[in-house]
Amino acid sequence: MVVMIMDEQEVKRKTASHQCPNCGGSMKFDPATQTLKCERCGSSVETDNDDEFSVIEEHDFNEDEHRSFEGWTDTNRVYRCDYCGAQTTLDIHETAGSCPFCGSPQIVRSEDTPGIKPESIVPFAVSERDAEEKFRAWIKGKFFAVKGAKTKSELEQFKGVYLPFWTFDADTFSSYVVNVGNDYTDDDGNTHTVWHKESGTHSKIFDDVLIPASSSLDENEVRDIYPFNTTGKGDLKPYKTEYLSGFSAERYSVGLKEGHEKALADMNDTIRSEIVSSVSGDHVNIVSLHTDISDETYKHILAPIWISSFLYNGKSYRFLVNGQTGKVSGKYPISKIKVALVVLLILIILGIIIYYIMQ
Repeated sequence: MVVMIMDEQEVKRKTASHQCPNCGGSMKFDPATQTLKCERCGSSVETDNDDEFSVIEEHDFNEDEHRSFEGWTDTNRVYRCDYCGAQTTLDIHETAGSCPFCGSPQIVRSEDTPGIKPESIVPFAVSERDAEEKFRAWIKGKFFAVKGAKTKSELEQFKGVYLPFWTFDADTFSSYVVNVGNDYTDDDGNTHTVWHKESGTHSKIFDDVLIPASSSLDENEVRDIYPFNTTGKGDLKPYKTEYLSGFSAERYSVGLKEGHEKALADMNDTIRSEIVSSVSGDHVNIVSLHTDISDETYKHILAPIWISSFLYNGKSYRFLVNGQTGKVSGKYPISKIKVALVVLLILIILGIIIYYIMQ
């Protein structure tokens, strides 16, 4: 496939053109309307409607592993947080006020390059207001959260950030040997297991195995707000500066090779799970597994999240909102009283059951 990439002058023109044609104010990408919206007068301008003529290239991993891409350095600058170490990129016409990951104002310009340019992006579809509403609904649904966290929590300002990801595609063909156990009960009521071996093959095509390329957030935090939809029509857009206007993008810190190793581990876990599910038996243990992989390709993409935190009794609790789907995840203060009451209730119920059994 061929990727349509703007030449240097076109990139600079588009980067500098995010100004309102009516009043000259700054225009930011608006998730609600998918347009550029003026912060001063409220005017909207459609983003360049050329997505249907662009293609998103899948790179051959074996051929392009050490390939570098040009162009991002012309439009973006890297900023480093001296407090948490996060590195984010911003449009050359914007400045960093605070770190989107920890809120620290200790942000300094870095001489590091932005790295491999993302060729595709999942645009924000959830607005800042919607993200806050989803957080409020999420925290209200947490039974063990302290009451005050649901009614008096003070939200810090939301930060919209594009996180870096690698995606990997592959065709796999596996041959396996498994031990299969089937249970039976004898006349005395004892359960026994009879084992035998089986062998077979399993084919699996993987499309866009998503691997977080961020080290500023714990990988489990990010996976808790999965999925990011990338395979449906219109989910993934060719990279354009308009989508980043008003947002920052984290510079990837998990390299392509490390991302590939993690993707292979995820693929292996999926293959093993599907093999176990496909074999009929009460117990299935994989004895040996060999997988051949072909047609491996990858992409570097950006996906949207909202980051914020709330204060409760002087302690900060961070949470994330998926900027595409609105899924929320994070930590919250636990009510020890509620936990104690639930434990006490369970003990009472168990005591009643034991009492009647002993009668």
